[in-house]
Amino acid sequence: MVKFRTLNGIFFGTILMSLLLLIIPSTGLVSGKSASSGTLTIEDVETDIQTLFPGDIAQVKIALYNPGDDDIMINSITAMGEGIKSTPILNPGYMAGKSRQIFIIPVRAVEPGMHVITIKVHTGTRFTTSNLILNVEDSLPGLSFDRDIRKGEVNHVNLKLYSPANIKNVLIEPEFKSEPRTIFLDEVKGSLNIPFSFFPDGIKEYTFHITFHNGINQHSYLATIQPEFEMSKGVSVNISIPSNNLYLYDVIPIQIALTNLRNDDIYSLHITPESGKGVFSRGSEIAILNSGESRTSKIYYSPHSPGEDVILLKINYSDESGNVNVIQRTINVKILNQPSVSLTNLNIKIKSQSATSPPQRRGFFRPARTPERPSSIQITLSGDISNNGISPVKNVYVHTDSGKDYFVGSIDPSDVESFSISTGKVKISRVTVTWTNSLGEEFSISKSQTFRPPATPLQNKTGTNFFNIILVVVAISALYVILRILRGKR
Repeated sequence: MVKFRTLNGIFFGTILMSLLLLIIPSTGLVSGKSASSGTLTIEDVETDIQTLFPGDIAQVKIALYNPGDDDIMINSITAMGEGIKSTPILNPGYMAGKSRQIFIIPVRAVEPGMHVITIKVHTGTRFTTSNLILNVEDSLPGLSFDRDIRKGEVNHVNLKLYSPANIKNVLIEPEFKSEPRTIFLDEVKGSLNIPFSFFPDGIKEYTFHITFHNGINQHSYLATIQPEFEMSKGVSVNISIPSNNLYLYDVIPIQIALTNLRNDDIYSLHITPESGKGVFSRGSEIAILNSGESRTSKIYYSPHSPGEDVILLKINYSDESGNVNVIQRTINVKILNQPSVSLTNLNIKIKSQSATSPPQRRGFFRPARTPERPSSIQITLSGDISNNGISPVKNVYVHTDSGKDYFVGSIDPSDVESFSISTGKVKISRVTVTWTNSLGEEFSISKSQTFRPPATPLQNKTGTNFFNIILVVVAISALYVILRILRGKR
């Protein structure tokens, strides 16, 4: 019986030792010495993230050191404090003497604020404590624009992202049309400005979908911006013309000064004129007008009908988003019923010269002068051509129905050119002036009048001269007879 009991004791002792050997390695502690309820040292307490948002979990890492030679049994490790929740580590096992070991406790942030977390390590009847401060923010990272938003134009702004925590793998997706369409950032802490462009489609909130990581925590939520709005200053249009009272067929420069007062660039500017009483040169085009830039264009207008006219200017342009805008401006002008070119001081000079033979003496009588050919007639046309308009005219010609023309050339505004045409014996009844304006159009004015040269002097006949001679002879004979009678009476 004794031997049996002894064998049974050895058997059960062997089993107990085997169980202890199996249990002790599972704790990670190596112990060949007796356990003690001594005090452990908390060498370090830190978290994987410094700032948490409500609902975040921080991994609190606790570094322990056993300064003694004996193994120490750890009953529990806890993290306690207001505004957080944690799960304690219970009965982690023994810690060998002169050894170090790290334990991790997850702590969940429940309420915002600065929280003091107490780390407590319980070994038997003794406690070792250390404190940790956790900052829990009351809101997630937010977005804002760095300035007010202008309606009716593409806004180039800075999208301001602010995060009090060091967040990573940040993805921002606007839920409206923008450039860029998505924004990805590796890491953000504090404030960051992101260049951003969009065309506002109304006065409203603008929503962004944001995803990021904070430690082991992932957040996905919607952030909205309610910006302040202001009206776009648009494009300034300044139109000027030399005069509102215009001559027919003149060419008037219309100067259009454009200034881009928007915050964005505009493209493909087309200036298209319309009129009910005139024609225009080709419309003006500007490829790009940068923000704050000014450009000047000219369009030329030629009135063709007298009366009141309204000139309409349409200015079309596009912005960076492809939106088309139209600006309209009008100019009221009065068109005089008079061409810009006038024909004045028209004068006809006619010179007549008789061609005769010199007289010859024949005895007692001196015969009359006898013409041998008809009279010579010279007709000369002269006058002035005035340019009363604003633009020069060219290719100015004076045409007569005699077949004689005169080339004047160009006439500057408010200038006068004179002409003189000799047509010989051919009479003139119509004078026409033609010219070309600055748009290349040809016009003419005419004046009609009957110009009659004086009648050709009648030629003296030989019989008439002979009759005159007879009369002289008779007169002399009569005088001779009278003288003889008077002498006879004496």
